[in-house]
Formats: sequence, structure tokens, C-alpha cells
Amino acid sequence: MPTKTFTTICPCFPGFYESYLSFDGDREQDYIDRLAENWDIPHDILDEYFKHHELDFNNAEYEAAVATEFVEFVEMELFARLNDRDVKAAFVRISSPAYYNFETDKVVMNIKLDPEKVIAKCHEHYEDFSKYLDERLSPRSGFIPFYGTNPEWWLDADNWNELPVLGLILDFIVRIDLPDAEWDLSELTMEQVDLDEYITLPKGMDEFLYDNVENGLDELNREYARLMRQPYLYLEAMEKQGNPPEKYTLEIRRGKARVISELAEEMAERIAGYAS
Repeated sequence: MPTKTFTTICPCFPGFYESYLSFDGDREQDYIDRLAENWDIPHDILDEYFKHHELDFNNAEYEAAVATEFVEFVEMELFARLNDRDVKAAFVRISSPAYYNFETDKVVMNIKLDPEKVIAKCHEHYEDFSKYLDERLSPRSGFIPFYGTNPEWWLDADNWNELPVLGLILDFIVRIDLPDAEWDLSELTMEQVDLDEYITLPKGMDEFLYDNVENGLDELNREYARLMRQPYLYLEAMEKQGNPPEKYTLEIRRGKARVISELAEEMAERIAGYAS
């Protein structure tokens, strides 16, 4: 049978909501930590600054890039599983639910392949394919299936024009040798996506960083080191007077927090000056 092109749902895609693919607080913190290291800014000051100033993240472009990479890895998996050099897959769009109670984001893709090779692969693993359909399409709380579980209906290529059908079959095929496909393909995908491309710093911050790079922000760092030393000097003085250091722990913490807050505010003012 000659190759045909179908539009269907990308198999094994875990969605973005609360998944490894999402741009969450951990990834934002990783970016801030790298920013601190790359520009030699004390982490405490930068963390305090970003409590009051937001990064601008282009989520739409980021998700499209992630989906595109994911589809490419699915293409490679299907090339190997079907032994079909003509397999070609391309990202079309992301379909997101109104609510994430019972479903998550789906990626719509176009895929060119030989239907006979897909059918043959499922017949090769027919018992497992039948079990897979039963597991995926059994009614459960919050899920009423729109399709039956007869494998022969699913393996009739005339039915593959319905959007979810071929995608579910391909999901089974990918998982034959890659049972943790969502995780494995997500990891591979994120290795190819540069988050920095989709993040914009607050207005004026780029100019502030570049204008101070030759001095390595020495002025800010020296002031940080000097002021952070003061609470400990106070603690040493109290110890010399015979006062127990534990008594002043809270005061030390407050002193450090005050230093960090003041220097973060100073940095914010300087950044605002570049933005105006």
C-alpha cells in the first residue's frame, strides 16, 4: 500500500499541565540561579529582586517549540518500530481543554506513513493490542469512551480519518519497546529546547547587566559582602561580652534579610533608571 498522510493526535504526549514539559517555578528558579552565576550577582539579592519583578515568558512560542521537538522524536520512534523510512511527522497545533479535571493538552500532527506497516505491527502484537484498547477505552469516573474496543475496527484504515484513531494506534506501537514513552520522550525533548529563548528580563535589566559587566558588578558585591558581615561582627561582640549567641540568632536573620532587601531595592532603582 502506498504511503498516506493523516492528521491525528501525537502519541505519548503528556500535556503541559503539571508535567515535566511545563515552565514551572522550578524552571524559573533554575533560570534565576544561572543568571546570578553568569553575571556574578549574589543569589540572595537576585531572588529578592524577582519576588517583586516578573520575568516575561512567551509561553505560546515555548509550547509550540516543545511540541515540534516532541513530534520529531515520535517520528524517529515510529521510523524504528515500523521499519518505514517514509515516516514523516509534522506539528500542526496544540489543543488545550477548557478545564484540566479529566484531560490535558494534546498535540495535533500530520503524519505520512504506510498503513499496511501499521496494521502488520499491531497484528504482530495482536493480544497486547487488544488488551491496550480495553485498558484505554474502558468506562471510568470522568471518562465515557466514544469508541469501542474491537481491534479490527481500529485496524481498518478507512476509520483513521477520525482525529484520535490513528494516534491511539501509534501510541500503542511506540510503547511496545518504550513503556515509559511520556517520560523518555519528554526528557529528550527538553534537552533540545533552550528556555532562554522564550524569557525576557524586566525592562532595563539587560542594559544594567551589560553596562556593569566590565566591573563584574563589583560595587554591588562589595557592598553585599560588607553589609552581610555586620551581623556577624555584632554576634562576635556579644560573645565577647559573655552573651549566648543563640539569643541573637533571630536578630542575625533579620539583619541579613534587611541587607538583602536594601540591596535588591537599590538594584531595582538602577535598573529602572536604564528603563526610563
